[in-house]
Amino acid sequence: MKRGKVKTIKVGNLSFPVYRVEVGRGKMGFQMAWRDKMGKRHFICRMQMDAIESEARVVAARMLEGATDVLEVSAEKIQSYRDAEKRLGVPLEVAVDFYLAYAKQHNITDRSVSELVAEYYEYQKKSSPSHQTDCVKALKPLTEKFNGYISQVTNTHLSDWMNELGWKGRMRNNRITTLRAFFTWAKKVKNALPPGETAVDRVPKEKVLSRPLRAYTPEQMKKMLHACVADPELIEVLPLLVLGGFCGIRSAEITGEETKHGPLDWREVNWGREASIYVNFQKVEAKGSRYAPFPPNAKAWLSLVRTPQGPIWRHSRYRDWLNKVSDAAGVDLIVNGLRKSFISYRTAMNQNPAITADECGTSVEKIKTNYRRAELKSAARKWFSILPAKALPRKI
Repeated sequence: MKRGKVKTIKVGNLSFPVYRVEVGRGKMGFQMAWRDKMGKRHFICRMQMDAIESEARVVAARMLEGATDVLEVSAEKIQSYRDAEKRLGVPLEVAVDFYLAYAKQHNITDRSVSELVAEYYEYQKKSSPSHQTDCVKALKPLTEKFNGYISQVTNTHLSDWMNELGWKGRMRNNRITTLRAFFTWAKKVKNALPPGETAVDRVPKEKVLSRPLRAYTPEQMKKMLHACVADPELIEVLPLLVLGGFCGIRSAEITGEETKHGPLDWREVNWGREASIYVNFQKVEAKGSRYAPFPPNAKAWLSLVRTPQGPIWRHSRYRDWLNKVSDAAGVDLIVNGLRKSFISYRTAMNQNPAITADECGTSVEKIKTNYRRAELKSAARKWFSILPAKALPRKI
């Protein structure tokens, strides 16, 4: 075969002449030539034309990215371009042209991951502190790993990255939920992704065995309540137990912790015939305010520490106080046990999860998966019949 120019490879607005040359020991191959941005001339020789064409696309991509030293292209980078072409079934420049046309049609704007994460943090400032913490745990590692455009992040990238971090089980699934919310926001609010599924939507969650739901027994609740009454310090924890266990109000809603609001106020408690407690904000703010039930036994217990107005909770770190009560009562602390107990016993009484969901400011699905444990109606009657033995000699 004759030596000389045999082809010009065009990638976008770049052209790479290819020559037939001797590559050693009388063997003939192909040589591609180009000049970098500094005007320096470079050459690459390969035995096959398809290898030269792949090299041309790699060099073009590097030049368009602004690299001046396009000779420093790793074998891994070249292989990744070849693998991409194999998955696409078309040359990379065709895929790029298609994406650019698609992005233009759908008004997609290329945005970096770090830029979007910074804006998402601002967007989430209205959410609870615990939710903001969850965002940081999922998104900070994302910015450390991916510094390019969010549109360049694939489900394979994300899955491999999660494996590198050792995210497994419930933690992995929780992180995926946070990432899905972020990617959806980037798509719908910032137009940084095309319509349809995002990359993280294609990362499956792991199947995790459900943990058995735990709730306090009436006997355990009675011990904790009496432990509060018997201790001048722990008596201030009594409203937390009563409102959580007998009225279904979240601890965060009672104390104001993990929310942007203050604690529940005594003025929100309706002691009249239509007894109820007005929760004027919720941890899940989208659900708005609600009236929590105020059963007779809750009214009896809460009357021991009743005041006309002012915050019902005056301390911080309510979990530490619950630990003190459980230790004093000799009862194992159950995480979120007061709310789980109320929902379980309340649903056993009314046999209607939808009513319980409205009272608690949650959903029927959440009740089934996160809160409700099957309880007998007889146990539920005992729960809502727990009454104080006697009134306190003083009020606080």
